Amino acid sequence: MSYTVRFAPSPTGMLHVGNIRAALLNYLFVKKHGGKFILRIDDTDQERSREEYTNAIKNDLSWLEICWDETFCQSSRIDAYNNAFRRLKDLGLVYPCYESKEDLDLKRKIQLSNSKPPIYDRSALKLSDVRKKELERSGIKPHWRFKLADAVVSWDDMIYGHIEFSPGNTSDPIVVKSDGSFVYIFASVVDDINSQITHIIRGADHIANTASQLHIYKALGGNISAIKFGHYPLLRDIGGKELSKRFSALSINTWREEGIEPMAVNSLLAKLGTSDSIEIRNSMTDLIKDFDISKISKAEPKFDDQEVHKLNHSLLSETSYKDAESRLKSVGLDGGGEDFWLLIRGNITLIKEAKLWWNVIYGNVAKPVGMSSTDQSLLKTALDLLTGNASAYQSDWGRWFADIKSKTQRSGRELYAPIRLCLTAQEHGPELKPMLKLMSLDLIKSRLQAGAQ
Repeated sequence: MSYTVRFAPSPTGMLHVGNIRAALLNYLFVKKHGGKFILRIDDTDQERSREEYTNAIKNDLSWLEICWDETFCQSSRIDAYNNAFRRLKDLGLVYPCYESKEDLDLKRKIQLSNSKPPIYDRSALKLSDVRKKELERSGIKPHWRFKLADAVVSWDDMIYGHIEFSPGNTSDPIVVKSDGSFVYIFASVVDDINSQITHIIRGADHIANTASQLHIYKALGGNISAIKFGHYPLLRDIGGKELSKRFSALSINTWREEGIEPMAVNSLLAKLGTSDSIEIRNSMTDLIKDFDISKISKAEPKFDDQEVHKLNHSLLSETSYKDAESRLKSVGLDGGGEDFWLLIRGNITLIKEAKLWWNVIYGNVAKPVGMSSTDQSLLKTALDLLTGNASAYQSDWGRWFADIKSKTQRSGRELYAPIRLCLTAQEHGPELKPMLKLMSLDLIKSRLQAGAQ
């Protein structure tokens, strides 16, 4: 069996965490089975859709190494939707409705106040042709609903298992708006049939849509037995609540500009909510090999944006100098070489943080303030020893620390902490001895002299 999936973003904004998770799960699933990944741009909302967002979506996917085999825009498929809509009209499966948004909101409120489900009551079906013409002459343009069949619809979901929707539990879906534009729930079915989509993997908030769409699939002659669905639970924040607007708006572009590596994003979103451990994977090939949709839990996973930073740290800690060299150049660090990178890579989360350690080793740092008199005495002793025996210490910095210890009777943190703070202006960082090997003797002396005063 040949597998085909689609990722269908609307170009009304930047891709965010939820969008990318949808794209990634579809991509990993279909590539695990050697199938086709289609990027469909759902731009039927002409008022809000923007070409710059379409380009940004493609750029973000490319950056994440989510490569599509085929792409098209729904705006190029209007004729197909018109033909499908005419077919439904000929079959008597769609009907015009004249209620305004305010009318529908009021109906729902009344139903809820009477402890009834807020389902459309099909009152438009009772309108006479004369009344319809009167409404249209008054300037009211109808929207069109698909009349759902009076039958149970069910499917075996790849994640949630068996799902059933009884008749009367779902409103007849709107398929064409009053402005004549086609609604997602309808246009998507037409495209899925045309593209021969075999698997639809999307969020659990689409389960009700799936129930309605299966009726439309059947009405349009689609083979509903040839398509499988997998609905994954939506992300929650670390406290278990729905993601806030801040997280919902967290775009991939934000992470990219910050310096997050694409495989840190992929490693997190591919494993979040699965039985696999969340750890850095070095390539898409590794993620594809590991992927198994049956490992996705029904429980709603908790998303913590700090996890992607931890994974980014892990990735950089394992990155070779060959792979890091171009990244260092991208943040203005041309040089330093492999010794510099291997020394500092375990102490950075973002590649731009390498600049700090560049300044520590080769440039300028702020003089530490608040040094105690005993710490200043320690630094003076360290400077005197270095001035008197520099050549020997440069080949063995361990000997320098041993002599400082002997002279001051200080050891451990009491010995190393003041020297580290003086030489690096940081309380933590790479190991001091190999760092000193990269620093010039004059730089070390000048910092010790400044700290001792």
